[in-house]
Amino acid sequence: AKEGTVVTVENEGNVRMTMTIPKKHLVVSSIDKVYPTTLDCVKEALAQSYFAGYDKPTYISLTSTPSGTGDIEKVIVRPAQGSKEMHVVLVDNGRLQAARGPLAGTLKCIKCGACQLVCPVFAVDGPTWGGQTYTGAIGIVWTAITEGVDVANPLSYFCLGCNACNEVCPTGINISGLIRWLKTKRT
Repeated sequence: AKEGTVVTVENEGNVRMTMTIPKKHLVVSSIDKVYPTTLDCVKEALAQSYFAGYDKPTYISLTSTPSGTGDIEKVIVRPAQGSKEMHVVLVDNGRLQAARGPLAGTLKCIKCGACQLVCPVFAVDGPTWGGQTYTGAIGIVWTAITEGVDVANPLSYFCLGCNACNEVCPTGINISGLIRWLKTKRT
């Protein structure tokens, strides 16, 4: 946030292409993906990849302003190539309210998928369990944030409470504890 840099992570180069071809570059991101510094954001991108079981992402792109060049008499000319404008839209979807309540820890989730890889229920049901926003045990908690506790509560009863997700979460989210809390919120 401090530098105003947008960081994108990908493995195929498609995102990079969409940042350079259109005249206007529109970035849509959730508010929990705004980091204090560019370095913090790059560290998160690397952690996300490592904890998902990958070596590193193929592309990490940093975009701060439309491109520029100082090749001709050291005069900066913008845009040199690619998009002429960049607009950022931040999506809340219940995150600000969650930050002030018992689900606040969920906002530390880096979406690495480590919790899904160790979850016995996810091993059987796969992406059909956890919600539309994100799957698996953490997906239940994200469902509570984005769609409401009343939608997440029935999903919470599939959780076995084995705590395997807590043990592998790189950001220390007490996922099974949050799910236990959701189970008490029967409507």
